[in-house]
Amino acid sequence: MPWKHNSRTIKEGRGWISDDGLKHPQNWASCWSDADKKSFGLTWEDPPAVFDSRFYWDADTAKSLDDVTNSDGTVSTGLKTQWVTTTKQTANSLLSSSDWYVTRKAEAGSAIPDTVQDYRSSVRAKCAEIETALNSAPNIDGFIRLFKSSEDGTPAKINDWPTAPEGL
Repeated sequence: MPWKHNSRTIKEGRGWISDDGLKHPQNWASCWSDADKKSFGLTWEDPPAVFDSRFYWDADTAKSLDDVTNSDGTVSTGLKTQWVTTTKQTANSLLSSSDWYVTRKAEAGSAIPDTVQDYRSSVRAKCAEIETALNSAPNIDGFIRLFKSSEDGTPAKINDWPTAPEGL
């Protein structure tokens, strides 16, 4: 992990030059004890905690699920609103490849094939199901579970969209 010399990060496996001009070998990390490293002016700095930036501001601070009105009157969009918007965009994208069938029916009265109509209905239903799940999440842990695939390989609820019919 990161060793520092003053404010510089010293990379393991690379030689380095200390502020006093002394050259240090590339195997310093594996050959020197911690006491040796400290004697050459190196200090250990713990790496920052890992966190999922989709849901957390930092390792200890979850983002708000709901919209928040700030003291200046502006609104900070919460995770639920953000992901409902993303879900609607995904549904729109999935439906766009078959929109021409709907246009053709409106303009010329031509039938929409059953497989296409069923797919479009399934996409709209899945969009509504995902939106309901997002808006019903009671807390950040419940919200995050919507994004996790199950151990049996079932896709995460947020990604479990219908498969388009062949040729679409």
